[in-house]
Amino acid sequence: MTRKALSQFKTSTKVATADRVTARSTSSFTMAVAIAGQGGSVSRIFTISPSFSGKTTWDLSADGDLNLSSAANGTWTITPQTTFIANVVMWGGGGGAVYNQSGGGGGSSNGKISFQSGVEYEFIVGSSGFGGAGNRDAGSGAGGTGIQFKSNTTAIMVAGGGGGGSGQPAPGAGAAGGGGGSSGQDGISGDRGFGFTTAGRGGTQSAAGASAPGPRRTGSGGSGRNGGGGGTGTLQYAGGVGFGTGGIGAFNSGDAGSGGGGGGYFGGGEGGGDAGGFGGGGGSGYINPAVVTDGTTTQANYSTAASSGDSKRGTAGDSGNAGRGANGAIYMSAA
Repeated sequence: MTRKALSQFKTSTKVATADRVTARSTSSFTMAVAIAGQGGSVSRIFTISPSFSGKTTWDLSADGDLNLSSAANGTWTITPQTTFIANVVMWGGGGGAVYNQSGGGGGSSNGKISFQSGVEYEFIVGSSGFGGAGNRDAGSGAGGTGIQFKSNTTAIMVAGGGGGGSGQPAPGAGAAGGGGGSSGQDGISGDRGFGFTTAGRGGTQSAAGASAPGPRRTGSGGSGRNGGGGGTGTLQYAGGVGFGTGGIGAFNSGDAGSGGGGGGYFGGGEGGGDAGGFGGGGGSGYINPAVVTDGTTTQANYSTAASSGDSKRGTAGDSGNAGRGANGAIYMSAA
């Protein structure tokens, strides 16, 4: 073919030597270009400490979803090797209870988090509240679940823990509030013949749940991430630990005790007391809009955990009924 004949085949696309070019005929010259790196899986690799399932390095694309629901009060440091976005859903712990009073269920939060390469993140799974089968001594609040920057503890996503159930034997009386949500749920207040008593107040986006007045006992307010709770007495049940600590279930000498508040972005307050104690308020949830997109945070409904129909939840965030609640959970998957 002459130089002049070659010139009649004109192209406007420059092709790198690593690209693939296919000539389909001598009369019609068509290029098919395969761009290097396109069509392959996106790398979502991070180190995890302590190790989880025997692994110190995890890749969401190769190893599958990360499901941190197997340990109470588990705290892991996650350090991404590449910048990526992941779907995250979490639940706070469920509040503890005694006798036949349930604790509050754990709240839920979810969204897409942008994880930056080389930045350390703390994943903190809240433990359940505690309680027992006996009357009088109330259940403790549960710990909230959250993700935060390790360097300055700035919160990224939080699900509030449920409040502890009261020691009042009548079913439903003074029920504990569920974890948040933008606000933790208030417990149910009422009057049992000794004057109106306030149950624990839920934490909000700006303050912990307030102290709850009662004719014989004023429940303590929450403090920062921690739920309020716990005067002196016997057989107290320690609050769940996680993103903040749930309040201790208080013993009220001669009367039923008051439930501790749940931990969270801001903790819930402890229930007040009269002849029978009242339940604690739930801790609040939180979504950091600078890091999270498509984020939502959902409040539990008293003893029913938030997003209870989500198949990823398992038993996470279930309230206690005459005993411990269920631990929280963090579930991360590839976006």
